[in-house]
This record gives sequence, structure tokens and C-alpha cells, in this order.
Amino acid sequence: MNGVPFVLPVVLVTMAVGCASPRAARDISPPGPGPRSSAEAKKLVAEADRLYREPRTASSVEASLTSAKRAVLENDALGARWRAMRACCWLAQYHPDEDARLRYAQEGVAIGEEAVATAPSGPEPYFYHALDIGLLCDITGSGLFRIGTMRALAEKVIAIDPLYDHGGGHRFLGILCYRTASIPLFAAGTAEEGRAHLEKALEHFPDYGRNLLSLAEYHLHVEEPERARPYLERLLESPVPEDESAEHAEWLEKGRRHLEEIEEAEG
Repeated sequence: MNGVPFVLPVVLVTMAVGCASPRAARDISPPGPGPRSSAEAKKLVAEADRLYREPRTASSVEASLTSAKRAVLENDALGARWRAMRACCWLAQYHPDEDARLRYAQEGVAIGEEAVATAPSGPEPYFYHALDIGLLCDITGSGLFRIGTMRALAEKVIAIDPLYDHGGGHRFLGILCYRTASIPLFAAGTAEEGRAHLEKALEHFPDYGRNLLSLAEYHLHVEEPERARPYLERLLESPVPEDESAEHAEWLEKGRRHLEEIEEAEG
């Protein structure tokens, strides 16, 4: 999985007050001693990437997280923190233990706060910070006051690299806008704005399954099933992205369910 968990399309807030504090999880999975040199840090980063590749398991991604945290240098020029955040994203969704999913979401947010505080030049820290916040809000069922932060992070991703993660900034912001459009005072944007961002992601990557599913689910959300159908049909024919075969299988399964529901509603 290249960064984005299947929930992203993305997890989003439902309602209530801010997310649980991420500070409580800083001591999860003690990373051990840090790198003694930049050469050792590079090896640890490469190890984190290797451990994160498919087939992903809780133990392999936890090991990736540990290696990434051990690789953090003062300026984090190698991107160790965003790799740790990436691992936290996966673990917050797929770890078999419910309490662990919460702890990893919290840890991802805590690492993200440190990462974006350094004003990184690449899109990855902003992207994964947005995802981890979304996951934490989804798990806790709270987070209205985080919506603005998630929007700002997604806009930063778009400004730096609108193509990153197959249009991930546009995809995240699109879903955030339409799913929060009906929340007074806290909405990230309108449903129409959300659709425009989703269409932009699909324009850049027309065969990427997550983009097709995201736009289809927008049309289902606004009760336009017939406009969702073409995207779902294209999804079923979409190629498997590199290192996202498990996620692609989930997208296909969800797409099939949506099509079945549309056909049942039509009688």
C-alpha cells in the first residue's frame, strides 16, 4: 500500500468534540537507540520500506514502525517520521486488537505533530498527518475541531505536489468536504467542492481504483446512483496498483456491493 490505507478513501470525523489527546501514546513500541550516523539511518529507512511492502502483517508493519523511529535524525532529511506515520496509519486500521488501533492512531498523530513542526518540503508528512488525524477521529467518533486542520494539511499536500499518492491531497480533501458539508460551522467545504476535488484526482489518475471508488461513493452519498454506476463499472476493470493488491481487492469488493445495492434498488 503506497501510503494511503483503504479507509481512504479516508476516514472522517462524525461529530462531537476534539479527538483524544495523542500524547498518551508516545511510548508505544520503544524504538531503541537512534542511528549513530547518517549511513546507519539510511539503512534503517531502507529497512522500514522493505518491512512495509506487501504482504503486510501487523508484525511486519510494527517492525517497519520501529525501524523508522530509530532512523530519525535531527533534521529528518531522510523522511523517517513520515514512514513511521505511514506504519501507524496501517496499524490503526488493520491491527487485530482494537485498543492497539487506537494507540497507533494516537502515536501517528503525535509523530505527525513533530514532523510538520519542522516545515518539511515534501508532501508526505502533511499527507500522513492528515490521514492519522482522520483515523483517530474516526476511531474515537469525535473531532469537529480537527476538520480545519485536516483541510489545511490536504491543501498543503496539493500545493506541494497535487499528483502525490495518485492525487491523494485532492482525494482526501474531496471526501472531507462532502462528508462534512452538512455540519454547521465546521464543514471543510461544500459537497460540490468535494466533487470537484475528487474529479481532479481522477483526471490525473483515471485508472486508479481508489479514485474511481471515491467519486462513485460521492454520487451515492448525494443520492445519484446512476451517476455512480459508470465509475463502479470502471473500478471493476481497473488495474492492480503496485504494492496495493490487498487494497485493490477491497476496493473491488466494495464496488461490487455498491453495484448490487443499486440493482436491488432498481428492482
